Amino acid sequence: YCGLRFGEVAGLRKTDVELDDNPRLTVRRSWGRETTKGGKARVVPMPAECVPFLQAALDASANDLLFPTLDGRMVARSKRLSPMLRRAMARAGLVTGYLQKCRRAGCTHKEMAPDRALRRCPVHGAALWPIPQVRPVQFKATRATCASLLIQSGAHPAAVSAVLGHSDLRITMERYAALAPGFLRSEVERLRLGVPAPAEPPKVLAAAGGQEPVGATVVRQGQEGQKTAGTTGTKALVIPALKTGAGNRVRTGDPQLGKLMLYQLSYSRVIVGDLLP
Repeated sequence: YCGLRFGEVAGLRKTDVELDDNPRLTVRRSWGRETTKGGKARVVPMPAECVPFLQAALDASANDLLFPTLDGRMVARSKRLSPMLRRAMARAGLVTGYLQKCRRAGCTHKEMAPDRALRRCPVHGAALWPIPQVRPVQFKATRATCASLLIQSGAHPAAVSAVLGHSDLRITMERYAALAPGFLRSEVERLRLGVPAPAEPPKVLAAAGGQEPVGATVVRQGQEGQKTAGTTGTKALVIPALKTGAGNRVRTGDPQLGKLMLYQLSYSRVIVGDLLP
């Protein structure tokens, strides 16, 4: 929620937390140092969803540290939070799949599966043990996730940079604010130049055995441009005029096509039916 560094989380004190009408954190320290990595303190507003978690941390802590260890000390630099993060992701189901392994002694059978549903070993018939596969993320990824989600939610990049404590906006945008492909697609769709959309090209209804589809009226256009309508439905369908070209091919002059297109004669027979000899 707040995009803090590991050392900044470890160095938080209870007095750095304000849970009034304007919930916020004041980040003043990193580990035991009385300053942050950027060399200055910063105030980080907290979303409302984050408040209950910090209130629980305040109630659980027995000293002035906000997140002490079980013995009341500051979390050490050597503490590896990445394995803890990956275990939490596995329990939450944020996985890429499950490695199903046979636990019989000497059996090496294993297979990947998209879920942890019960599967059995094809050799022994024993139940396979599902092992969740989590991306090898680090604790620093939570900081990048905060920046990316804020940007994609419409937050101003300058505000995101201030929350993360960066001195240069380019660091935020180039190293932390990774944008999802779906978000990029939705953003480029904002571009409107006032150009009308091209008309949808006519679709050809082809039926097996030369029979017309039920429920469609087919308007055929012969070589001289004469139109005859069928009587099997209500939706009109126009087939462009066809001309015989060289090499046993058929040429069409459809104005909706950028240039004259050639179709194999055998395929054209299926489309136009009785228009060709």
